[in-house]
Formats: sequence, structure tokens, C-alpha cells
Amino acid sequence: ASPLAVTADLNFSRTASSVTLKWKKVTGADGYRVYIYNKEEKKYEAYDTVTKVNCKITDLEDNTAYKFAVKAYVKTASGTVWADESEKITVRTLSTTPSLGVEYDDGAIDFKWSKSSGVTGYVVYYSTSKNGSYKKLATVKGTSYSTKKFDDADTYYFKVRAYTKTSDATVYSAYSSVKSVTVK
Repeated sequence: ASPLAVTADLNFSRTASSVTLKWKKVTGADGYRVYIYNKEEKKYEAYDTVTKVNCKITDLEDNTAYKFAVKAYVKTASGTVWADESEKITVRTLSTTPSLGVEYDDGAIDFKWSKSSGVTGYVVYYSTSKNGSYKKLATVKGTSYSTKKFDDADTYYFKVRAYTKTSDATVYSAYSSVKSVTVK
């Protein structure tokens, strides 16, 4: 292995449309090239060349698995020398954040939210305070849910997020905006 190889210190953060890769500085490296795997061409292609130890990859599809690699390089009098190996990582972007609507009618609370593409389902959460601790209310396959669970006169707060089960993990979207209902 090259002494310039980026080791298993490759980390990431993600949104529905971007992935930010981060890694530890490689001693002696002048910079790094970030690669993204092209599924049609079946090969890694250069995305960006950076001197810092992070790179944000943008304009990605939501709820999609992408493969990335990072390779260090050093500039010498005879040209650029690339590391032999690069760290590879697969990251699934988050699902689009659902947009939640909540209505209270005749003792029932009805929830509807926007559809996120390719997801396994949605989880609805509730709390008795907007910034309090939320508990899981229901796991739902579709984009609506109704409950009569809340019969105490009080204000309740709700949020929803999509999830996708993969072979090795469950990936969640960001939470929707919080909506409140006052039960009478």
C-alpha cells in the first residue's frame, strides 16, 4: 500500500440531494481527488480535486446509493504522483422530507403527507411539547394515517419522516416540520 493511501477514515454526512465526504489529512499529500462511480460506464470518474479534507457532492438523486472513492496525490518535480489505493464508500442519499398536514375532526386526528419516492414507509411521532421528547405513534406504508388515541384535552405536536430499509441498514429522511393539534 502506498504511504499516501487514504485509510478507512472516510466519513460522510448526507441530505436528499448531496453527500459531504470527510477524511483525515494524509501526511505528505498535496491534495486529493474525489471520484464518483458511474453505473452506466461501470467505472469511477473524477468529481473534484481538492486540497482540503472534505468535499461536497451535489445534485444527487434522493434515496439513491452512490459509490465514492478518494485518492491522495503529491506533486513532484517530475509530475503528480497518485496513491496506489483509495478508500471506497457507498452512501445512500436521504429520502425527500415529507410535508405533513394534520387535521382534528370529531375526535380523530387525520394525518396526510407528501409521498417520498422509493421508500419503505413512514414513521409518525408525537409529543406534548413542541421541543420535547417525541415518541413513535405509528409506522405506516402509505401517505395517510388516522387515530383516536388522543382524547385528553391538550395540545399535541406531530412530525413524520420517511424510511428506506436496505440490506444492511435503515435510512431515514429528515423530519417534517412540526404540526400541532389541540384536542377538545
